[in-house]
Amino acid sequence: GEGAEYAGMGQELYASHSVFRATLDQCGEQLKPELEHPLLDVMFDRNDLGHLLSDARYAHLALFAFEVALAQLWLSWGVTPVSITGYGVGQYSAGCVAKVFTLKEGLKLVLFRARLIELLPLTTKLPLTSVSELQRNDSVEDHLPGIQSLLSEFSEIANKIKYATPVIKIVEMTEFEGDPLTPEYWVQHTFTSINLTHGFGSLVVSKTHVFLEVGPQSTITERAKQWAKEENSDISCIASLSRDQNNWNSIYQALGLLYAENVAIQWSQVDNSTNRKKHVIPTYSLDRKSVV
Repeated sequence: GEGAEYAGMGQELYASHSVFRATLDQCGEQLKPELEHPLLDVMFDRNDLGHLLSDARYAHLALFAFEVALAQLWLSWGVTPVSITGYGVGQYSAGCVAKVFTLKEGLKLVLFRARLIELLPLTTKLPLTSVSELQRNDSVEDHLPGIQSLLSEFSEIANKIKYATPVIKIVEMTEFEGDPLTPEYWVQHTFTSINLTHGFGSLVVSKTHVFLEVGPQSTITERAKQWAKEENSDISCIASLSRDQNNWNSIYQALGLLYAENVAIQWSQVDNSTNRKKHVIPTYSLDRKSVV
């Protein structure tokens, strides 16, 4: 969800993992006509553009692209989830990974969502519970024409998408009841508030025994651990990445923890997806002299 993004996130993965890089490149290419500056230049702070992540458009699109790319990395290693969830932008990432809509369609939804949020005054920033509540809020009166126009455009975009049955079960991180196969669900999700307790409980009900956070840093893993402790749940909570660690150190640590939890991993794909080089070593016998 929002707030996890930072300039430079995923730079090591982008440099050396083909699947991760290809997904981000695809996102950047799709967004060229929509953004003043290339998305990846902002993400990786090229030309001192990292400060633009304070802009909702860049922040939300970067987070969506990053989460989908990281999910594709895990999937390429054979790590396939029983269920998937997110909050804010994260739920759109979940929808894309579950193949409810395409990457291109997901980028469109997130872009319009970000533009809508930018129009909201600070007093009405999320959460709101519904479009009708937004329209009744006195503090948005001056902004209402623009908001209503963008909402209408957002609904049009959402209605043009052909939604597919998710290949991975989508779990709600909110108390919002809706059908992810409808455009109303994705428009309405702009105004729903997060409920982690509800989300974690739903994951356990869906027979999830490991919670893997797929994001640029650990933002809810510790809260998930605390929830598990309070609920006496044996669910294991693992973060893919940590901001204060090299990407590869973090992700290999997470990979080891998943293996310890008996999660199936395609080790041949783990080896093949990185830029490793073979080195020639001597074939002759070693000199077994003692060194004093």
